[in-house]
Amino acid sequence: MSEGSGPEPWLVLGPDGNWLGSVEIPENFRVTDIGLDEILGVWEDELDVQHPQVRRLDRG
Repeated sequence: MSEGSGPEPWLVLGPDGNWLGSVEIPENFRVTDIGLDEILGVWEDELDVQHPQVRRLDRG
């Protein structure tokens, strides 16, 4: 989860150290898996209801 009070930018690197892209991780988001084009995770709302999400990597 983000340690700050808002979205946190992440730089995503592959196993060989190459930059794959960047993604903004929202507050209360727990990353569960990182793929070549996306980050999978669960966001929890203010009622602690979990919402699965796919966050696409920005390669621009």
